[in-house]
Amino acid sequence: MRRQLLALSLLVASVSLAEGGEKQAPSPQSARPAAKKPTADKPPAASVPAALPLRPVPNPSHPPYRWEVPGLIDWVDAAGVQISDGVPLTLQMARSKLTLEELLQHFATSFEKAGLFIPPGNEQLRAFKEPQLTALDPERLVAYTVIFQPNPNKTVTVILGTSDLSAYDPAAQARPGWAPVPPGARQLLSTELEGAQTAVFEVPSTKEEVMAFYRDAMKRGGFVEQEPGEFRRGGEQILVFTESKDGKLSVGITRKQLVQGAP
Repeated sequence: MRRQLLALSLLVASVSLAEGGEKQAPSPQSARPAAKKPTADKPPAASVPAALPLRPVPNPSHPPYRWEVPGLIDWVDAAGVQISDGVPLTLQMARSKLTLEELLQHFATSFEKAGLFIPPGNEQLRAFKEPQLTALDPERLVAYTVIFQPNPNKTVTVILGTSDLSAYDPAAQARPGWAPVPPGARQLLSTELEGAQTAVFEVPSTKEEVMAFYRDAMKRGGFVEQEPGEFRRGGEQILVFTESKDGKLSVGITRKQLVQGAP
């Protein structure tokens, strides 16, 4: 399920940045995050293959951004382009021998040099505990998000997300047909990845009210609650999870078909 959450995290961060960036008339120079100065003996950066075919922009002021990972050990492409709410996005993963601080500095600097808009740290939306950095190409409406995961062997895994927001249409958002959504839900985003369907949204309710809503609705739909937030009907599983942040309650629901005989 983590891959689905990662895809949604990238989409939510990208959409939030695009909406904020359009209002703020972004200037990369005005939002440079503070970071350590990179060491002189840093290994050279290696290019990661481009993730998305980008639409042409007439008279662009800068070329499209390309991921570069310094100290690259290996990288893995995602299984093709995913579509979430009409937004094409990709996930790529790489592993680097550099430290987390060096990688943060590298991506902050490369985003700035590429002419991307980097919002201040307090406006960087995060869905996970790991450090995360998102920047926007305001000309192409393409968002780039990198999530950093330190490893026990002192390497760092970087998750590289590219989202093409040029086709994003908030008015076209549709509620999922596979699970109910509580009254008052807003900012709904949904995606389908690797056979699982996921949706996230905000509600003006408490966690207890949301879980009570789903226990009642899922029971009426023939589902049985196996564990708190886990509902099953035959080989169909729906998971409900919540997170409270800054006085708002975010809700995520995921649906997938279980393999027969699997626990």
